[in-house]
Amino acid sequence: MTLVKSMMAVIASTLIIFAFAVSNTAAEKTIIGDVDGDGSVTVQDATVIQHVLANIKEPGDNYTEAGDVDNDGEVTSNDATLILRYKAGLIPSLPFGPNVPTTAPTVAPTTAPTTAPTVAPTVFPTDSQGWGQIIYRP
Repeated sequence: MTLVKSMMAVIASTLIIFAFAVSNTAAEKTIIGDVDGDGSVTVQDATVIQHVLANIKEPGDNYTEAGDVDNDGEVTSNDATLILRYKAGLIPSLPFGPNVPTTAPTVAPTTAPTTAPTVAPTVFPTDSQGWGQIIYRP
C-alpha cells in the first residue's frame, strides 16, 4: 500500500510541475507589437512607444521584446510607425523584418492618350457674300 501511495505522490508532483511549466510558458509568450500587454496589437501600442520615447511614460516589462517590430535591436519611432501601418492594413504582419521601407509605394502615373480628341467644328453665320466660316477650336 505504501508503494501505491508513493507512486501516486510522484505522479501528482510530476503533474503539478508540468502544469506550472506550461502556465509559465504561456504567460511568457510575447505578441510582437503588443507593447501595452493587453493581448492584441492596437493603435495604443504605437502611442505607448511614442510616450516612452518622449520620456512621458516608463517602459513596461516586455517593452523591448514586443516593441521591436522591425527586428533592428531597438525600439524607435519606426516601430511605432510600423504598428500603425499594420493596423491600417498597409503591411501584412508583424514582426516586419529588418530594413523595412517606411515610405509608401509609388504608383506609376497614367499615360496621356496618344490620339487627339475629336472636336466638332464651330460654324459661324455667313458673311456679306454668303460664305460661312468653319473654325476649329480645341
